[in-house]
Amino acid sequence: MEALILLIVAAVAALVAVGARLSQKELRACRRSTCAAASPGEKKIKLSGTARAEQPLVSPLREIPCIFYALTIRRLGGERNGRGFGDSAHAHGDITVSSRVWTNWWLEDDSGLLEVDGEGAEVVTGGAVGERTGGRASSRRFQQVLREYGVADSYLFDYAILEEVLPVDSEVFVCGPVKGTPQGSLLCGGSELLVSTRSEKALLARNAAVTIVAAAVAGAALVGALVAGKELLDTQAKGEPQLQQYQPEGFGMQPLERTRPSP
Repeated sequence: MEALILLIVAAVAALVAVGARLSQKELRACRRSTCAAASPGEKKIKLSGTARAEQPLVSPLREIPCIFYALTIRRLGGERNGRGFGDSAHAHGDITVSSRVWTNWWLEDDSGLLEVDGEGAEVVTGGAVGERTGGRASSRRFQQVLREYGVADSYLFDYAILEEVLPVDSEVFVCGPVKGTPQGSLLCGGSELLVSTRSEKALLARNAAVTIVAAAVAGAALVGALVAGKELLDTQAKGEPQLQQYQPEGFGMQPLERTRPSP
């Protein structure tokens, strides 16, 4: 069993390493362009510039003007009413809320503006910022966000909120395909589009680090699996007894038939 688990770990780590390596290769292969030169026809281009929006969003938790925010609300505990946990069926906060919201925005560089459709894009930010009850004292805004998402004041839960944002007027790196529209060119959204507050150089370095670490984990797990498998084969060859896990009656073992003594 140990060898099998290690083999699975090795396979997963190897897939992560290959994926990071391919992402790095693909990013290097994309042609760098400018907003003015972007035109349909190429599979992907990469650009750097400033995120602009006429009507920015305001992130729910930190109230930051932004072009994008992702908000996750997760219930970590239950109602504490002095008698243990309350009836979760009647708790308004039992669900986990996850939302990703974009506004209409443009990328601006020295050559001009290019409209971007961010829906479904891969987003890389500086990281999620969170707050939770039960830890440090929760802010009024934290409590207000919970109320806005339907958490009743009469319940005391242990909640966590995580928020990621792409602030308006921030420097971003984008990579994706371009399509033509009646209004001009549009950098497409979807899974093929990457929008990042990190530079291309930082993204390439991250992918390189992931590749190295994942490959090392895969190699170590594979060696461990081979060692564990060899030890198992040696044990079986020596004929040493194997300990069997005890299973009580009712969990896979058939009870013994009881016979009455002869009169």
